[in-house]
Parts: sequence; C-alpha cells; structure tokens
Amino acid sequence: MSTSPYLTDLRKLADQGNSLAEMLVPLHETEYSDDADGYKLALDHGRQVMDKLGNEPTALGRGIRKALEIGQIVPGKLAPLGPGPLASGMVLGTLGVGAGHLGASLVNKLRGSNERDSERLKRTSRIIGGLAGLIPAAGLAAMNHAAGKNPLGGTSWMFNKRSEAVYDKVASVIPVDIFQEMIWNDPDVAHRLPTSMTGAASALVEGAQRTGSSRSTGLPFVTPVDIARMAVGLGSGYASGMLVGKALGGLFGVSDQSQKILRQSGAAAGLLRSVVPLAYGA
Repeated sequence: MSTSPYLTDLRKLADQGNSLAEMLVPLHETEYSDDADGYKLALDHGRQVMDKLGNEPTALGRGIRKALEIGQIVPGKLAPLGPGPLASGMVLGTLGVGAGHLGASLVNKLRGSNERDSERLKRTSRIIGGLAGLIPAAGLAAMNHAAGKNPLGGTSWMFNKRSEAVYDKVASVIPVDIFQEMIWNDPDVAHRLPTSMTGAASALVEGAQRTGSSRSTGLPFVTPVDIARMAVGLGSGYASGMLVGKALGGLFGVSDQSQKILRQSGAAAGLLRSVVPLAYGA
C-alpha cells in the first residue's frame, strides 16, 4: 500500500471540489503488479488522467498566447486591432524598429562609435528590425491568399475553438534534470517503476539530450522530436518515438499542481511504463 506523504494534500484538493483530485484519490493507493495486468491497469489510469488534462493551458503556453495576441497574430483581449496582416505589421513593425534602434544605441555606447558610424548603425538596425517585424504579417497575408481571401483582410477565420488550443499545448518539452529527479527519487513515481524501466527512461532522455537540439543550444530540456530521433537510433520508428516524446512532454505540459497530482496518483508511472518500451521497439 502506498504511503505517499502527499495523499493528505490530494484529499484536501478533492474536498475543495477539484474534479481531477476526486477522480485520482481512489486510484492513489493502487499497487501495480509487475505483469501484463499491472501494466494494463497503469495504462488505463494514465489515460484517464491525460484525457482529463487534455485542454489545460500551461503557464508557458499562456505566455506565448499573450505574446501572439500583442503581435495581433491571434484573437484575444490584447489584440484589439487584429488578428490580421495589417494590424500585425503595424504593431510588430513598430516594435522591430524600436528594438533595432535600442540595440544599435547599446552597441554604439559599448564601442564608443563616432557620430557618423553611430547614425549609420542605427539606421541599418531600424530597417532590419522593421523588416523582421513584418515577417509574421507576410505569413498571415500568404495564408489569406492561399485560402482565397483578401490577403490584407482579417484572419479571425483561422482561429476556431479547436485550433486555439494548440497555443496552450505548445510547451510540451521535457526538462531533463527534473525528469531524471522524478523517475529516480520521487517516492510517488520511483517505487512504482521496475529498475529496468527507470533505467530505460533515463537513458532515452539522456541520449536525446546528447544528440538532439539541446546539444548545440545548451537548453536544459529535450523536445518530442529529439525523443523521436533517439527512438530511430534505437531501432524503433519515428512515429513511435514522437508518440513517446509527446506523452513524456505531457507530464510537464500542465500546471505544477496537476503535475503533482499526476505523480501522486500513479498516473505518471503508469504512462512511463506504457510508452517508454515503444521507443525501444517493444
């Protein structure tokens, strides 16, 4: 029987009306046997939780959404002029010009440039910044044109309720150090995983970090694409690897409270036991 110190917190959330916690409390003390029946039960529990969390916006996702609204690229409270290429070009073009000017001023200050060189750099930077700010507008115009609409018209037609959720799920990356800490040391995850499964999951993510995009960028996370490429090297298919990467990313693409609930309930361990073998062609 599980002796997680967080069970009390989980029950408090359930008492406060948290529907996810209410669903997970009965599952929390489940012990998964290390056989086919145990794996199936863990998978079922994992699927229940992931279905429940499917549309929950993430903090990073919300931040990206707000940035897109400010740029008049997607509809929202911060996009009174858009979305559309004209509004986006006006806002982002202006911001690009300003960013170019400020960047050039900083460089001139650090280099101690003379007035002539200083003005030349500022002028060039303003042009480059402004053009860069017009790139999203050009993309929106191209999408309008491809859809047979006025290229300079609004783009609200692109954003139905289903497509808007994409921006909330964009943060499905896997933080390597946090992932390793979870599978080896988190009492609500580690004790539910066979040592062989923990080692396989650890090696998969570590390998993806060493060979993927973070190798050159130095960023402390890997993406589902990195996992997919690693899976190909392990003898599995790219599609299976993407499935594994998205599932692992889903464990971290939700709020901190929901991550905690995923781990406490056994759903995180169940999901790992279900998908990690796919990356190895099992």
